[in-house]
Amino acid sequence: MRSRPTEAEWLATLTKNYGEAKAKQLADGLKKLHPEKSSQTLSYMCGGPGLNALSMRNNVVKMATLKTNLKAAPAFTWYFSWQSPMLEGAGAWHTAELAFCFDNTKLAEQGRVTDRRRRRWQRRWPRPGQPSPRRQPQSARIGLVSVRPAKGGAMVFDNNCRMEADPEGEVRKILLT
Repeated sequence: MRSRPTEAEWLATLTKNYGEAKAKQLADGLKKLHPEKSSQTLSYMCGGPGLNALSMRNNVVKMATLKTNLKAAPAFTWYFSWQSPMLEGAGAWHTAELAFCFDNTKLAEQGRVTDRRRRRWQRRWPRPGQPSPRRQPQSARIGLVSVRPAKGGAMVFDNNCRMEADPEGEVRKILLT
């Protein structure tokens, strides 16, 4: 698949990798969840087997569920879905959140955001032993919830930060069938 596929190329790749029925389910599900995103961006979210947002999210849910089942400590997850204006059509790529996590967005051209958004996200990143930073004012606080097996709860970092029970869960589970 090309790095900037047309919708027809994306659907052809999905069909080749998953079969016609599953490809249609994946494409339709992603378009329904994200009508604002181009087929190029959606192809990054799921373009075939291997490294893509949906399969990675399945692995995150699996790892967090295994950790939770140990009953030693709660597990927390996040889902970084912010699309950089510098990389049109690329969506949120693997490790894109690191510039925000380590507060070095000024060194990462593709991570350019307003100082206000950067500070707001920085306050929300989980800290060791403190998944919901207490230093935030109550009006700005968005706490993480521990993952419950099969629920996949996560803090979503995007233009609108929020908690979601299972980000893109219906579509990501198609890959598991």
